[in-house]
Amino acid sequence: MEFLENLTVKDYFKISQITNIEALHKKLELLPYPETIWIGDIRYPTPATLDDITFGQKIGLQNMKCETDYEIVLNTLGLVFQPIVQGVNFDLVAVEKFTQSLLNCKIVEAYPVALFFCRNLQGFNRWRKKNLLIHQRKRKLLPIVITWKNLVIGLLWIWSLKCIGKLTKKYMK
Repeated sequence: MEFLENLTVKDYFKISQITNIEALHKKLELLPYPETIWIGDIRYPTPATLDDITFGQKIGLQNMKCETDYEIVLNTLGLVFQPIVQGVNFDLVAVEKFTQSLLNCKIVEAYPVALFFCRNLQGFNRWRKKNLLIHQRKRKLLPIVITWKNLVIGLLWIWSLKCIGKLTKKYMK
């Protein structure tokens, strides 16, 4: 277990290129979710739920294009911790630069955090798809509502012009 305690994200990447690390994955999956994580020389609290991150971060996590576990861990940590560490609003461009500072994080803290967000994001994706379907149904009905609204406004406009025309004819005689 001491081997895992000293392993960084960068070391994990090097090991994953050399050999098949299925046994290491199984050990890392059993690790508990940490309350804090070392990033640089400072310990930061880890978000406890998906509600602790912004909607933009959730979308960023969902749209990650990763081919290896290393990229998943690094990008997930970058997306989640960029606003916390830098003290600014979430910025996808800043995340790319920020991920380089995460290479020295301990894998025993980084892997469980990435795993937590990737697993919980599946439930978020189901919720998002449901809400998008509802939004799309409303969007399809919107042109019909606008059409009826325009029709009613047009009819009222024509009716008002007829009334004005009758009144002017009546008083012009």
